[in-house]
Amino acid sequence: GIPVTEALSFPSLLNTGTTITLRDTNNTVISSVSYSSSWYNDVNKADGGWSLEQIDANNPCGGQSNWHASTHPNGGTPAYPNSVAASNPDVSSPNLNRVIVVTADTITLLFSEPLDSITLSNPLNYTFDNGLTTPIYVKAIAPEFKKVTLKLSSSMQLGTMYKVSVLSGITDCVGNPLINGSLAFALPQASAPNDVVINEVLFDPSTGGVDFVELYNRSNKTINLKDLRIGSMDTLTSTLKDTEIITDEGYLLFPESYVVLTENSAAVKQQYATINPNGFLDVVDLPSMNTDDDVVTLSDANFDVIDNFKYTAKMHFPLLVTTKGVSLERIDFNRATDDKTNWNSASEGVGFATPAYRNSQYLQADGGSGVTIPNPLFSPDNDGYNDVLNISYKLDEPGKAANVYIYDSKGRQVRYLIRNEQLAQDGTLSWNGINDNNEKAPIGIYVVYVELFNLSGKVNKYKLSCTLAGKL
Repeated sequence: GIPVTEALSFPSLLNTGTTITLRDTNNTVISSVSYSSSWYNDVNKADGGWSLEQIDANNPCGGQSNWHASTHPNGGTPAYPNSVAASNPDVSSPNLNRVIVVTADTITLLFSEPLDSITLSNPLNYTFDNGLTTPIYVKAIAPEFKKVTLKLSSSMQLGTMYKVSVLSGITDCVGNPLINGSLAFALPQASAPNDVVINEVLFDPSTGGVDFVELYNRSNKTINLKDLRIGSMDTLTSTLKDTEIITDEGYLLFPESYVVLTENSAAVKQQYATINPNGFLDVVDLPSMNTDDDVVTLSDANFDVIDNFKYTAKMHFPLLVTTKGVSLERIDFNRATDDKTNWNSASEGVGFATPAYRNSQYLQADGGSGVTIPNPLFSPDNDGYNDVLNISYKLDEPGKAANVYIYDSKGRQVRYLIRNEQLAQDGTLSWNGINDNNEKAPIGIYVVYVELFNLSGKVNKYKLSCTLAGKL
């Protein structure tokens, strides 16, 4: 065995994770690891009684991929070779993961793994565009050296998008070079209500899955998620509750961009395909979401509401055999969040969720005058293509309300879609092809009858036709 030494004092090690650092008498870092209970990859062993063991000692910066729960019957191998010891070399190049804006002239770069501190500290390994030149100050952040802070040659200008490129002179701690990583960054602005909206939620995940909330930046601003909070709301008192910080470090959400908030992005990516694997942000605490109904609230640091989504499981497409593992998607991010017709189940064709990219049910209203149906042919089969009928309206005066009825070709009422509902000046209503009996309406031609009325009794009536199509 290996000699055992009794320490005079020993730092407490948290069950959920912490950073352990070994330094010499000059305070120079010799070795460091930031572990997490998720590294066990075994729920039972993570509960206690088992150690985490390094797989390959020649891969000291391998992180989670180089650690595993002990397989020894005693639960660990103190002073003996590790039970999981094996060859596990690091052959992967490091990546540049994120740019954090600290101040107008300072940024921090986050990498996928620990790097060589000497090459990380060389200012010549960083290039910029839009007038920024070699940084005037570089500090590699100990003990892991996965971060570096750069003081820019000049301050960023509001509204300008910049790019930083990291040259291949930077290597990880075993010598794998970084492949010219480049990322955009910009000076962030404060978010106003509805600048960032809740765009998709998964509140009833499949077995082994986790909840997620997708956000979309519909503004022309770059928003720092450090300034936003995710939580819930008591709708009776309009009081925020279970509010959590999204990120302590910072995350730039660019205009027309998506980000998925979840406690385990790896689990989401394992169950759902995504064309934007970088559009995920792991959060420490995502407020729990009930499977029947609940509220998801996005607010700023002053607890002013940015967006608020009150959902129920009944908003799912009624003909689904099960809604477990199926997300609710927003149809149009320019329509109101509290418009229940603006939400539908994610399509089966995309695997029942579209994390970090455009929703399968996305349809944007055309904003025509009066009442119109931009696309009268729809097929509510949850395949992600024309699953809902959009009824667009633009009113000549504010303060109008509406009744919307759906009739079949024989004049029989199929659905009372909207009942005495006050409308905005312009917007869109959607029908998912379900009748008042919660059944799918048959294939055929339907009449959409719209009554618009104001408080003085003036009524405008519209009759529009549509076709419900389907596979024979």
